[in-house]
Amino acid sequence: MDPSLLLELRDVSVDYGSHRALREVSLSCRAGDLVGLLGPNGAGKSTLLRTAVGRVPRCGGEVRLGDQDPACLDPRTVARRAAMVPQDLSVPFEYRVMELVLMGRYAHLGLLGLESAADLEVARGAMRRAGIESLAERRYST
Repeated sequence: MDPSLLLELRDVSVDYGSHRALREVSLSCRAGDLVGLLGPNGAGKSTLLRTAVGRVPRCGGEVRLGDQDPACLDPRTVARRAAMVPQDLSVPFEYRVMELVLMGRYAHLGLLGLESAADLEVARGAMRRAGIESLAERRYST
């Protein structure tokens, strides 16, 4: 597999029981690539993403997140390399936008799980790049 790729799926197949959810799918992503997955409900978009981060076992093909198979990595290591936000995000509490963004730092926190000033700056920078810094104190549901 090409070492310059951040994510590569090669001929990946996934079965849910007797149902083939993905059939020999290949995808390559480099830094800076913008990729859109389009298709009807049940086409396998979420399955592809979950397989790419090692959360769904495949019955064929190969996946590389950087230079490693994400299925062989612990969840914290995968979270340091890739993040997924589900389309139907259901959060039972009224978090502020900044609090939700900081949840993305979880894999980088120490033993006690407390954010440092550096973590806050990383979150602010991400919000600035996304153009939502002014929403930091707003409730995410609004």
